[in-house]
Amino acid sequence: MSERREGFFWQASRRFVRHRMAVVGLIILGLLSLIVLLAPALAPFDPRTQTMSERLQRPSLHHPLGTDQFGRDLLSRILYGGRLSMVVGFI
Repeated sequence: MSERREGFFWQASRRFVRHRMAVVGLIILGLLSLIVLLAPALAPFDPRTQTMSERLQRPSLHHPLGTDQFGRDLLSRILYGGRLSMVVGFI
């Protein structure tokens, strides 16, 4: 019986690997998962901190994606928002 399961697993994995777009999708999903899991280390600012003096700034070296109407860094908000989206997707 265990041989039968191993046979099925290997057959399914071989079929999966033959589909290049499926492999590319898996790699992209893996990279995105890694990025959002590392959001606390990658995010340059706290996504909840409001700085009204820096509101609606264009992308720059200080804020790579700019800021929103409350002066929050958009890159940080996207990284932390991705974490929430991944949790909702898995649930």
